[in-house]
Amino acid sequence: MSISEDTRGGRSAVLLIDQLEAVAAMSDAVGSAADVDDIYRAGLDALLQALPVDRASILVFDDDEVMRFKAWANLSADYRRAVEGHTPWKRGQRGAEPVLVADVLDDAALAPWRDVIVGEGIRALAFVPLESRDGVLGKFMLYADAPHAFTAEEVRLATIIARHIAFALERRRAEQALRDSERALERAVRRRTEELEAARRLTSEFVSVVAHDLRAPLRAISGYIEALVEECDGQLGERPRAYASSVLAATGRMDRLILDLLSYVRMERTQVTLARVALAEVALQTRVRLRAPIEARAAEVRIEIGPDDAALAHEETLAQALHHLMLNALRFVAPDRRPEVTVRCEPRGTRIRVVVEDNGPGIAPEHHERIFRAFEQLGSEGRPAGTGLGLALVRRAAQRMGGEAGVHSEPGRGSRFWIEVAAADFGTR
Repeated sequence: MSISEDTRGGRSAVLLIDQLEAVAAMSDAVGSAADVDDIYRAGLDALLQALPVDRASILVFDDDEVMRFKAWANLSADYRRAVEGHTPWKRGQRGAEPVLVADVLDDAALAPWRDVIVGEGIRALAFVPLESRDGVLGKFMLYADAPHAFTAEEVRLATIIARHIAFALERRRAEQALRDSERALERAVRRRTEELEAARRLTSEFVSVVAHDLRAPLRAISGYIEALVEECDGQLGERPRAYASSVLAATGRMDRLILDLLSYVRMERTQVTLARVALAEVALQTRVRLRAPIEARAAEVRIEIGPDDAALAHEETLAQALHHLMLNALRFVAPDRRPEVTVRCEPRGTRIRVVVEDNGPGIAPEHHERIFRAFEQLGSEGRPAGTGLGLALVRRAAQRMGGEAGVHSEPGRGSRFWIEVAAADFGTR
């Protein structure tokens, strides 16, 4: 090997190291880029460091499909204004190839811009496409102040840098599109939530007013029927008495439905604050309030809750839910059987369940979720018909306290309804 060859080899090695360092620095800069301007600067720095050029620029299509300067080095404002928008490719074009101009004076295609280019002091140009998976999105421009035949290696290196930048821009655009979509979704959800909340408030107010207005005529109907039966005592036949009894039963059921509806609406509108609730006390008070139906059915109601069993709950809301569960347990036992109801607690780690067991007809598993929906009734399918709101109110009450409600039951084996909320000993730590 001659001295001149060794010198050339050493220079090539140094050049290769410089190029590798430039690409590595660009990769690091792109990876940590805070915005697209940082990506443009990283690409521009890599071009100037790795390639024998005097100037460089990066242009990208805008929304109007016009190629605009995004970053540049050693280019005047007059020059940028004069050539901006010129491109050999269309936006989204695939398989674009670099365009190389060794001497501007010899390229007829550049004749319209020749005076501007030469006036800027530029003699050689290279157009390198920025191509992503969606096709061409922009270009690199390489400029030399003297005529220069760009080598295949120089073009290959510029293309590698272009691919890095195109990928980074595509990723950043995808991230921005995702953020824009998330923000749009958040705005849509917020608007929808506000609309639903407004509709819910309006519905609650409407139901509350209508329910109150309905109770007055219902009570009047019941009162008139009772007065009529009493006044005509001994004069009414069996059929009129049956009619009167049916009317009183229907108005009574309607009144219970209105009361449940009012309770459901009130629960939706009332803010609950959770505190320590002694479960035995709530269960005992509920049994006292249910004395009439308990005595009417000669039912046995056992409270098997210890004095230390406590929940993190809202006492009034919990009592209302327990009232519905115990009343259901009394109502839905066949008339020829004595109702047996047991209320107990089951600790479950950081939570606690209040369970109401009955000896009723039981419920088929396929109906377990259905019975907790508002106005869903099984009727002759497995249980007598109620108002259709009691269990919906129980589940809503549990959810308002951060808990849940459910049932374990099989036909012919009774039912175990439960409300699960946070245990006070854990929830208050």
